[in-house]
Amino acid sequence: MPAAVGVPEDVELHVHLEVETGLSRGGVKPRAVVALARLIASTPRVRLAGLWSHLATPESSDATFAQDRAFEDAVAALSDAGIALPPRHLSATGGLFTEWAPNHEGVRPGLSLYGILPENLAVGAREVEIFGRLQPAMALKCRPLRLETFPVGTPVGYGGRWLAERESVIATLPIGYGDGWARSYSPGAQAIVRGRRAPLVGTVAMDAVMADVTDVPGVELDDEFVLLGRQGGESIDANELARLRNTIPWEVVTTMAYRVPRVYHAGSVLMGLRTLDGETRTRAGEAS
Repeated sequence: MPAAVGVPEDVELHVHLEVETGLSRGGVKPRAVVALARLIASTPRVRLAGLWSHLATPESSDATFAQDRAFEDAVAALSDAGIALPPRHLSATGGLFTEWAPNHEGVRPGLSLYGILPENLAVGAREVEIFGRLQPAMALKCRPLRLETFPVGTPVGYGGRWLAERESVIATLPIGYGDGWARSYSPGAQAIVRGRRAPLVGTVAMDAVMADVTDVPGVELDDEFVLLGRQGGESIDANELARLRNTIPWEVVTTMAYRVPRVYHAGSVLMGLRTLDGETRTRAGEAS
């Protein structure tokens, strides 16, 4: 059997074999697992390092049990064929926080790394304590480019879809759909400034969105606007934004454009910055 194509002679390729159990997205069906495992074992410098599948509906116990049964069929087939069982992993975030999904030897946390869970997930009794310790790890903040007062009847944004019903103070924020702030957030999205919510008005542009801060006294150009995250006693989370654009929180947190500057923290310590000019890493608050 030839070695794996493209694998250097001094490297061993560790393969995690995916089993198709009900997601219908990838992997091989349980009946084909033994043959593929033997092919992997017979290929020089390639080793079977894991066996896995992915839950399609972790919020459903019935669907999870059905997938787990299919997965266990593959496990049993390997054992019956005398093939050493590699570490198994079936649960991602959904499986981790429900009480019916097995964790096996490994798990693949995804959304929970952001410190959030989807709204429709029934957290298991044993997992409630862990869920209570999750803290959102991502926030989206900016400062306004402009503050301007407009008279009654002034249209704001492309198409003039929003008209000032009173004399209004409008803040222009430097974020738009080019940054991952989707047009479908309008209407309905809000920002937090000075600890109070302010509606975002008009059509989201590529590089800008406007906030009506008429009811937030004293807003200045140095004020911080929070579009995702917490300020004072108010907060906007990924689930709220997902509802506005009829999507899931995974999409909200993963579609922020590369051009949005990143500031990385570990607790109160600045760990790194990333802008279009490059990336700077720090350790314990000192430049590395």
